[in-house]
Amino acid sequence: MSRRGSSFFGRESPAGAAARAAQDGAVAAFLDLDTRQRYVSEAVDAIGALRDTGSYAAALTGRGGLESAWDAIEQRCFAASSHYLAVAQQYPPESAGSHSQQAATAYGQVHLELAQAAGEIDAFYQANRQALDHANQAVAATPAVARAARELAAGALERALGDAAVAGYPSVVRAQQDLDQACATLDRASSVADTRRAAEEVTAKAHALDGAVKAAGGAGQAARTALSSVRTRIDALNTRTGRLAETNSALLREFSAASSRDLSANIGLARQHLAEGEQDWQAARDLLGRGDAEQALARLHDARNHLAESETAARALTDRLDALREVKADPEGAVKKVRFKIRDAQRLVVDRGLIPEWGSVLDSQMARLDRAVDGLTGVHPDYWSYLSELGAITAFVSGVVDRVRGQVSGR
Repeated sequence: MSRRGSSFFGRESPAGAAARAAQDGAVAAFLDLDTRQRYVSEAVDAIGALRDTGSYAAALTGRGGLESAWDAIEQRCFAASSHYLAVAQQYPPESAGSHSQQAATAYGQVHLELAQAAGEIDAFYQANRQALDHANQAVAATPAVARAARELAAGALERALGDAAVAGYPSVVRAQQDLDQACATLDRASSVADTRRAAEEVTAKAHALDGAVKAAGGAGQAARTALSSVRTRIDALNTRTGRLAETNSALLREFSAASSRDLSANIGLARQHLAEGEQDWQAARDLLGRGDAEQALARLHDARNHLAESETAARALTDRLDALREVKADPEGAVKKVRFKIRDAQRLVVDRGLIPEWGSVLDSQMARLDRAVDGLTGVHPDYWSYLSELGAITAFVSGVVDRVRGQVSGR
């Protein structure tokens, strides 16, 4: 900025030289402030742009307070710069030399303001250096991050499409479509934040596609193993359901019709679910033969659900016959367990001093038990009603015991 010969201050008088030096110093301070302000401002903007974008959010701590503090400093920087521009307009190079003293004073004052503003920037930068530098570096690296994500996606797609054995599997197709959509979002991204988020999504979807291809590769062996296992279960249930007519006949011969009336539809249910399970198994075998192991596994899952329903219906009949035969052989054995439970509850009530609250309640259950025993009459007593009543009494007494213990612990 130095000048020779004629200048806006006129000849090189001492006052003119001082004014020129003041102006040169102010210009240098203005440019320096602009450089410092621009770097920090870009870094603060980057922190805002990178907010909530993956791992960068964790690194950029204290963002809200940082941005607020910078806003105040930046306003003072703008004020100092505006003052400089006003002085430069008032005392331009072509200004008459008669203004040398005033120009020197004005430029000296604005230089001081610019230096003070630069000092505030320096202090702010040193206090937040790690976050600011990290943010600017992250922004600068964003194009490379996007490129890396696209390369990763291209590799995953190439591997998926190149594996003919699994390329058509629904899970692989879905994962490929998800990755295509993520790549399209990355292509449309314009801001740093959107680009970062889209790149992270592309990376995740690329790994998911690789995982889907790997999982699909093992589906064939899994389907073959499951096919054998389900076939074994079907054969066992065929044998079991084949005996259900005999079980039902025994129930009707040995016990009253009321003892098994609620199970009258179980034979049909067991056979229906078994047939549907076998149909699913056949479909799974055909799918596996066509190379679609994934859909085969889905049908085998359906088959297992039907077989479980069939097994539940069949077991209900056989378990009912076993339970009725057991109580018929020893009716008193079943009631003894319930009497013991009632007496145990009565002892608990006595020990806790709660006879007024619970004594009569438990006595009524003992009377209820006696009535159930008295109800076992006739050639074919209703043993199922008897067992059901014993179960209801047992559940009621258990509830009383729980309430007594809760009442005592709450004292």
